[in-house]
Amino acid sequence: MKDIPDAHYEQTELLLKLGTHFIVWWQWEVDKNRRKDWAMLERSLEYLHEALEYAAVNQELLGSIHEKLGVLHQLRIVFDTVNEKRLAIEHYSLAQQAYEKKNRFSLSGKVHETLAPLADEKEAQRDHLKAARSAYQLAGDFIDSLRVEHEIEMMDSNRPWGYLLDLKSNEVLPLRKNVQEIGRSTEGVENNISFRSQFVSRRHLKIQNNFTIEDLRSRNGTSLNGLMIVWGKTYILTDEDIITMAFSVPLRFSVSHPSLAVEKLIPANAWAVCTLGKEYSYLTEDFYVIGANDQSLTDITPQSASNLKVTAGEDGEGQLRIQRDESGRFEMMITEGAWSLVFTKKDDDYKYSDYILDFNMWGKGVSDPLTFVKMSGDNTVSLYGPTLQIIPFKDAEPAKEDPGV
Repeated sequence: MKDIPDAHYEQTELLLKLGTHFIVWWQWEVDKNRRKDWAMLERSLEYLHEALEYAAVNQELLGSIHEKLGVLHQLRIVFDTVNEKRLAIEHYSLAQQAYEKKNRFSLSGKVHETLAPLADEKEAQRDHLKAARSAYQLAGDFIDSLRVEHEIEMMDSNRPWGYLLDLKSNEVLPLRKNVQEIGRSTEGVENNISFRSQFVSRRHLKIQNNFTIEDLRSRNGTSLNGLMIVWGKTYILTDEDIITMAFSVPLRFSVSHPSLAVEKLIPANAWAVCTLGKEYSYLTEDFYVIGANDQSLTDITPQSASNLKVTAGEDGEGQLRIQRDESGRFEMMITEGAWSLVFTKKDDDYKYSDYILDFNMWGKGVSDPLTFVKMSGDNTVSLYGPTLQIIPFKDAEPAKEDPGV
C-alpha cells in the first residue's frame, strides 16, 4: 500500500532511479579506468534530494533514498573527510531506521554492516555488527548472521582474522586490527604493516576485517590475482588471493595461518615469483615458456592457473618466452599465435592503460599484470584469458619511483 499519491510515488521512483543511475555510471567509468567525472555525483545528489521532497512518509522509498545518499557521500569523502563522513553516517542511519520500520530486516542488517567501519570507536563498531546480526536473524538469513558472528568474535579477541604471507621471504604477517593500513612507513607516516621498497607508496592500500581491499591512490598501483585494482573502488578478498603492491611486493592472503609445510619453500636460486591467477611458483632457470590452453570460452577464466602451463627450458609449448641474463634482469617475447598478451600500467591517479606486446620481438621484461587475450578482426579484445605476473626478487625499474615526499 502506497503512503503517498500515485503521481508523487512515480515521481519519487523516477528521481531515485536517476540518482542511482549517475552513481552506477560513475562507478562504471571507474571500473573502465576512465577519469572520474565528479559532476555525475553532483547530479545524483540533486536528484536524490529532490526525491526526498516527494517521498513523504513512504518508509521503503525513504530507506532507499537515504542509503543511496550515504553511498554518494561516502564516495565524496576524498574531498572533505570530516563532513562527508558525517553526512554518510547520517543518511545510512536514516536508511536503517526506515528499513526497520517496514520490517526489511535484511536491508537493515546490510546498512548496519556498512556503518560499522565508519564508526571511530571499537565499541560502536561492535554495536553495529551486533545489530546487523540481530537483523539478519529476524530476516531468517542465518548465513549472514553466522558471518557477522565470526566478525564479532574476531573483534572481541586478539586473534588475527587473517594473514598475509610475503612470497619473497615466507614471513607471515598477522592481521589483527579491523582496518590494516599497509605501505612504506616514513617519518610522520606509520602503517600497520610496512615494506621498504621505494616503489611502494607511503599510504598504499588498506585491508579490512570484512574481507575487503582498497588501493589508497598509490603511485604504482596494486593488483589482485594478476588484475589491476582501481583506486576509489572496494574489492572483496577471498582465501588464497594474491595481492601484489607496486609490482614488487607479492603477498598471499589467507584466513588461517599459512603452514610452511603446505606453502612452497623458496629455492636458494629463485630469481622471481611468478603468480598465475591465485597460484604461484618460483622461477629458478634462465629460460621459460608459458602457454595458455586453447579451451572453450566457458573453460577460460582469468584466475584459473590450470589454463596456464609453465615449462623450464626452450622446448616447452607456449607463446610467451622468458629469459634471464647474467645481470639478473629478464626479457620476454610472445610469438605469433592464437593469443595476444597485454599488460596494464597505472599512468596517473585515474588512468590505467593496457598495452599490447608486439609479436616476435624480445623486449625488457614486464612486471606489471599480464593477461592473455584474443583479439577480433577490428583489433579489439574478444576474450580475456588467464592472468600472470612476474615479480623479480631484485626490484624492477618502473617508470615511477615514489619519492616519499
